[in-house]
Amino acid sequence: MRSRPLALFVALAAAVGIVLPVTTTAAVPASAAPAPVSQGTVVERNVATQVSAVFEAINDYRESKGLKPLRFMPALADVAQDWSYRQGQTDQFAHRSNFWHQYPSGYANVGEIIAWRTDADAAALVRQWINSPAHRAHLENRNYTHMGIGIAFASNWRTANSTAMIGTTNFARYTGSSAPSSYDSVNAWVRAGGRVDGPPSGVRIAARDTMQASIDMSVSHKVPSRVTEVYLAPSHVYFEALAAAPAAARADRALLLVEPGGPSTALLNELRRLNPSTVTAVGATDVLPNSTLSRVGSALPNATVTRVAGSDAPEVSANFARQEFPNADRVYVAAERNLSDAISASSAAAALGVPLVLTPRSTTIPSSITSYFAAERPSSVTIIGGSPQIARAQERAIEGAAAGISGTLVREPDRFQTNASTLRTAYSGKQETVYLASALQFGHAFVGSAVAADNGPVALTSVACVPPKPHAFVVAAVAPHQVISLGSHWTVSDNAALVDRCAR
Repeated sequence: MRSRPLALFVALAAAVGIVLPVTTTAAVPASAAPAPVSQGTVVERNVATQVSAVFEAINDYRESKGLKPLRFMPALADVAQDWSYRQGQTDQFAHRSNFWHQYPSGYANVGEIIAWRTDADAAALVRQWINSPAHRAHLENRNYTHMGIGIAFASNWRTANSTAMIGTTNFARYTGSSAPSSYDSVNAWVRAGGRVDGPPSGVRIAARDTMQASIDMSVSHKVPSRVTEVYLAPSHVYFEALAAAPAAARADRALLLVEPGGPSTALLNELRRLNPSTVTAVGATDVLPNSTLSRVGSALPNATVTRVAGSDAPEVSANFARQEFPNADRVYVAAERNLSDAISASSAAAALGVPLVLTPRSTTIPSSITSYFAAERPSSVTIIGGSPQIARAQERAIEGAAAGISGTLVREPDRFQTNASTLRTAYSGKQETVYLASALQFGHAFVGSAVAADNGPVALTSVACVPPKPHAFVVAAVAPHQVISLGSHWTVSDNAALVDRCAR
């Protein structure tokens, strides 16, 4: 790792002087300016040693002043670590506005201090804080009971030749049995399984051209020698692609999106690269005209080109599920036109290798759907989202289609919470990749979600930041190595792409 001469480091530190109960008015630091997805480069390394050094140095100083030592709280450490990473990634040196909104509930007093150096002497960060009256006030605060520390190393930080160690410490007072878990030392936390992982890398697929985006995803993830069938779905309407995505998640399948004008040269070339034995168009002729299939057949003269059709998207999805998932024991259901729910359901179904069946947004389910459930008789049907009246009516209709079908509703107060709860029905443990898609701006990012579903969970976000429930799923439940943002900056902002958590 490169470092500049130590003489160049100055005690560049700032503090937020919030030492009173947070119910009182206090000065709030200025918000950090938006920044590109990455400017500095955060170096991946386990920094538990540096975190421990800061923790011990702070408590040694407190004990020298006759103060009680603070306990190490992993939940506060997550807040501090995230902000150290954020500063390293975006060339910032500033406090997080309203940082206490990131804290677990139940706090009474809060504080934050930050500093940086050009070496790896983490304990020296504490000496910098001791030498600054504003920061020293936090170290000597008698009201604090817990702290969390975050350390990040960033190369090319702020200037082209700078490498920095960035430290953040968050303080709080928690009392009572409801306080989040804490430890008397960082080493005790590590012995219990705690560790500091590197931040997920950020990638953006602008998705101005979803046909090309689907090609790029196929090139990146699909091996020609393994692919036997390719699904074609329209790029300009959403639901056929989302219904096809769970089947495309299989290693021997792929999904490509086609624009209304027909396949591009690049799409035909990708079909030739994959060289599948079968190409299946998912959708009726009004969204995938016969001329498109003819051009595909000409490009792949040895392939069988077929179509799964229907009178509408729900019937198409049922026919596709019957063909691609015969005798499925579990099925996900989402109402057509409830786009965010369909995205969530498609992602979960892809993870489990089960079908997604669409229904009309109505209390009445057509015979094309009830006949599917009567014939296939899945034992478990998970119904995602929708209004309470519609969801319950559909649950009763599906359970009544055949004996032995048990329906489960996954429905939360908003689309973001529904998304997180739906993903938790299918994903557990760490995932290599998570995709972020806007739940508020309809457009190409949603269609991109269908392409993404075979590679990792699709978490929904607002434009400016990631709401608490999807954020907790991404950061705590699956802890990905890579976060891919689907859509342009005005649908998934740079802050959201960095998995910045909304206050509420």
